Amino acid sequence: MSLRTLYQNRKFQLIILLILVLLQVIRLLAFIDEYGGLIQDSGWSLGIARSLAERGTYTTMVATITDPTITAGPSLQGEFHIQDNEGRLYFRSDRPALIIPQAIIFKIFGFKFWTYRAGSLLFFVIFLLIASIFLWFAGGIEAVAFFHVYLYLYPSLLIYLSFQTLGEMAALAYIMLAFALFVFAYQQQNRRGWCFFASGIAVGLALYSKLISALALSALGWLGLLFLCRKQATWREIFVFLIGCMTFPTMWELFQLISIIRITSFETYLRHIGFRYEFAKDYGRGQDDIISPPLEFAWDKLKIITEISQPNLIFACLTLLIILIGGAYLIWRWREEKVRHKVIFLFWVGWLTHYIWFVVWSTGGVTRYNWISLMLGVLSLTIVVIYVFKQTIQTTNWRWLALSGGILLILILNFSTQYLAFSPVISEELIEAWRLKQVYGKYIQMPSMIIPSQAQNEVIDFIKNDVPKARVFYALGYRNGEIASQTGRIFYPLQRRINMPPLPGDVVIINPGIISTWRKPPDLHDEILAEVERQCPNMIFRNDYYILCALD
Repeated sequence: MSLRTLYQNRKFQLIILLILVLLQVIRLLAFIDEYGGLIQDSGWSLGIARSLAERGTYTTMVATITDPTITAGPSLQGEFHIQDNEGRLYFRSDRPALIIPQAIIFKIFGFKFWTYRAGSLLFFVIFLLIASIFLWFAGGIEAVAFFHVYLYLYPSLLIYLSFQTLGEMAALAYIMLAFALFVFAYQQQNRRGWCFFASGIAVGLALYSKLISALALSALGWLGLLFLCRKQATWREIFVFLIGCMTFPTMWELFQLISIIRITSFETYLRHIGFRYEFAKDYGRGQDDIISPPLEFAWDKLKIITEISQPNLIFACLTLLIILIGGAYLIWRWREEKVRHKVIFLFWVGWLTHYIWFVVWSTGGVTRYNWISLMLGVLSLTIVVIYVFKQTIQTTNWRWLALSGGILLILILNFSTQYLAFSPVISEELIEAWRLKQVYGKYIQMPSMIIPSQAQNEVIDFIKNDVPKARVFYALGYRNGEIASQTGRIFYPLQRRINMPPLPGDVVIINPGIISTWRKPPDLHDEILAEVERQCPNMIFRNDYYILCALD
């Protein structure tokens, strides 16, 4: 068999696809082993997953209410929370589609370093596999290779969210699954209804992993309308799809309703729903965001396209135009294609809808809230670039040659001026570049914090072994949920201590958001650390990321 024949063999290409996915996973595992400390936001989800696995309750391992005698009331931040007699919060997170799989992993494999990261890693692999298969059908094995090289050179796009227990990775995996099932349903002659229903189920799971996934999922609505206009689907099939979309959300909301009424009352449930609604209205705001005038703020958010391009805004905007114009052209050019048209349509419309929301309507400049759009943008860019290059090879038309030359120049400039990772091991220099970008950037960047695994394991081991019976309190609103979930302790706000029975040996924990060099703004680091040391004279543990102080 000749090399050309081997290269064109579908089984050989599938092996190449799987090898590329495997290489990404191996690189990620090596990174986690050294820099895989979990952040505070992950702690909320992991604490609920641990409570679900251990106690069968959807409750946190962090208390936020200072009065232990009330069932429901305002937290320290003024949010409406419902607590049990230990201070755990009921239904604090609307991410059950992320948390339940993680709880199942805990139930089967226990509470270990890798099981805390296993849920997100599983969603990471699902996303990579489905995205790679989509690209394989839309652009061939060349598109798959280009995509993986892109992720290899820009590890900040994927490596950070792939092990943190945040909603984005799970939502993107469910989005890919919903897209795949919807396209697969279109291809089927029989049992199409079941495929549409399954796609709808995946939509509901995505929504209950990360609410803003609805923006990317809107592409399915537009594609469904296109099916109806072309008589390629029936109203019954679309209705079945919508029933699937509502199945998981309906079951979960009924579960919350029944649970909260049993705990307290229907009035408490209504207040809980009201808080969730107010939170959703202001979705996308970062706690430390500096809200600029509207036009300036929108311009700042538009520039986040540089996350998949280079710092030079001119070339970043050219990359944006490649995606915008190239994707629209392929949607028209492939309008009669059965698979390729559906793939580029879903990626491009999902990217554009989410990106417009982020730039125009979102109230915060947190890069992570545009991450799903950025990943769909990279997928769209991959398909466009490979299409142009293939057209150039197949024809001698000077227009295609000029276009591919221009795109190639932009890509070379991107790769030559960005912080890229050429080594399989993420270097300390690259991590330092990420840190400087975070602390000196105007808004919250991605990654927002990297915590060495050893530094986090040190404080976890100290709490477990050196203060095994101590109650742990947190200060200044920094809840340290990531340590609570990994030690199996409930962490309390320091203000709650005066309302609790006195016990000797209590400790207070100070987290990386206060003392690490990743905090914003960086010029306050020394002053804050000096203040922490003044108010925490009985320091019993300290490293560069955590401090523990004895309260008595």
